Amino acid sequence: MPRIVCRCQEISGDEIIRVIRERKPRSLA
Repeated sequence: MPRIVCRCQEISGDEIIRVIRERKPRSLA
């Protein structure tokens, strides 16, 4: 898993979900 935790404090939860969907759209689907 990448260091998304670090970005967690900078970006909002919605932004994290957006990045995760763009990085693994098939994983969440």
